[in-house]
Amino acid sequence: MTAMPVGPAAQTAARDALAAVTDDSGLIIPRIARKPHRCRRADLYRPGWYILTCHEPGRWGKSYRLDRAAAEKLADGKHSRYPDAIITIGQDRNPDYSADCLSPDIYPGTVYGEYVGEAAAFESGQPYCARCAAAVWPASVAT
Repeated sequence: MTAMPVGPAAQTAARDALAAVTDDSGLIIPRIARKPHRCRRADLYRPGWYILTCHEPGRWGKSYRLDRAAAEKLADGKHSRYPDAIITIGQDRNPDYSADCLSPDIYPGTVYGEYVGEAAAFESGQPYCARCAAAVWPASVAT
């Protein structure tokens, strides 16, 4: 667990330190967490489970459920309707995964980087712990 900065001045200093080591493109914004987050690079698999179904040759369908039990229930229902169907349950790998992530849990009061390149609204981007944000978006060095 990363030690949380104590007090507003320490939090601001930590946020400014992250801003100094990340690029200034506007894609990554240093923030102080107001709620718990999970670093985008922490987990090998994405949250949720998929059900891949083929009940006619060449026609595949993919459905998602939040937990494995719900995915298995859906797969059982599909198998009862289509007994000859090929049904697979699995999880999608996280393409952003990194074994170097040392702070997978981002606690309130902790500095993190929010990737907002594809975000639709404020604080709806992808959270990265400070170490991962600095690794993925390093500051450009002026020559």
